[in-house]
Amino acid sequence: MSPNRFPVVDERALLPAGRRWMRAWRDPAELPVVPPGCVHVFGVDGTFQVGAGQGRLRGDEPDFVAANWVSIVNMRHRRVTATVLVPSTDPASDFVVHAVFGCQATKAAAVAQQGLTNLQEELESIVRHEGRLRRFRHRYEVGEIDKFREHVTQELDEAYASAPPRIGGVMITFEGCHVPTPRELRRHRAQLRDTTWSGLEQAAQHRVEVDGVRHEEELLRTPEISEATAVARGDTTAGAAATRMFTERDQQTERLIAHVDDWVKADGGKRVPVDRRRLADALAARLGVSPVPDDVRDLVDDVDGAIATTGQFGRDRPPFRQPDLDDLDGA
Repeated sequence: MSPNRFPVVDERALLPAGRRWMRAWRDPAELPVVPPGCVHVFGVDGTFQVGAGQGRLRGDEPDFVAANWVSIVNMRHRRVTATVLVPSTDPASDFVVHAVFGCQATKAAAVAQQGLTNLQEELESIVRHEGRLRRFRHRYEVGEIDKFREHVTQELDEAYASAPPRIGGVMITFEGCHVPTPRELRRHRAQLRDTTWSGLEQAAQHRVEVDGVRHEEELLRTPEISEATAVARGDTTAGAAATRMFTERDQQTERLIAHVDDWVKADGGKRVPVDRRRLADALAARLGVSPVPDDVRDLVDDVDGAIATTGQFGRDRPPFRQPDLDDLDGA
């Protein structure tokens, strides 16, 4: 008994009945087991009738004794899908249409008389020859699956919603249809999607890398930010970072004082008028220390104050216009 057989799930011939106690009798064990929701239908000389006793048979029931054929008919409702192919404009590709029908045997004797063991094949034949569906053959390209799906669904709804297929002894209702995407088109679209996603992923990864580089560049823009970053990441302690920063600042201050002192001495010997305050500020900015430390400013202010008080740069030289940074850069 195959589970795909419907509504007649089994049928077989019966041997002639014997006699028992001077009466016709047949062993009920000759009959196949009746699954739930199914009934016996006995064939007697070309006519079929549902067995009178669908429970436990005694063996002397008239229809059972006279039968030379027995069928088992499933009376339960079942959803049957009819699958048909509709050719596209491409000889190598077809559209697949799944039409779904709700089916239930209402006359077991008529179903058994037809020998209706495969209702799916019957429905597929009916749908395949449906005029509304046949006109879509060789009309659409595979890529036009959306348009084809819309038109087929509409046409089958109109064809079967009010007038479903008719098969004797079976009540049939149309429950809808489904048109899946052709396999080759699905594979092609999947490749395009994967390629697009891969490009987007690479672009996002590139943006992350660029943002990371910019972020690192921003964190390393000045020694102070670098030290703060190292402390925040746990690469160093705040005390060690502060010690390095103050040590470096002291070293820069000492170098700056030495440079200013050299400038003062050179100016006294060469009589070069220099605005030491502005020069010290410019040098401090170039060395990365801004503003100039207070001890250096005091030294520069003392020298500039002496020059401003005497009004001259030396005894044998008249006062000159003090050049600015543009003059020094030009020299």
